[in-house]
Amino acid sequence: LADAVRESDAEGEGTINRNHRLAALTLRSLDRWCAATELGIVQLKRICSGCNVNIIDVISDSLYSQAEIVVDALAELFETLLKRNSKDDLVLEGIKLASSMIGAHNSSNHSVLSSTEEMMKQEEIERETILAELVSAVGMQRFRFTGRQSHG
Repeated sequence: LADAVRESDAEGEGTINRNHRLAALTLRSLDRWCAATELGIVQLKRICSGCNVNIIDVISDSLYSQAEIVVDALAELFETLLKRNSKDDLVLEGIKLASSMIGAHNSSNHSVLSSTEEMMKQEEIERETILAELVSAVGMQRFRFTGRQSHG
């Protein structure tokens, strides 16, 4: 994926189309895998970093593609990842509620819920950092498209 994204806008018509298709296919496969395993962006980053792949950089690089099929595949991946993140937010709210209700009655169950809540809060902080990085990449695209529009 990383190579296809980096080379997707290289010279040569046949190479461009092949790299665009490869990048889009890989992004769609990643999207389906994340949907099937209910992975969020944080878990995806952790798994990929175990394979020495900085998936956030690869996703950021793919935002620079000029191919509609690559950008569409990326949008689908974002949608899947953000759906998972909204589910995590609901779970965190449920844990907070349960923790506050149980905390007054049973301290051992409260500590388990508190540690789970703390773990989810750390993941939320990491997710916000990742999303800020991706938003920055999208912001950089705005300058690129403005420049391309001014040149025709």
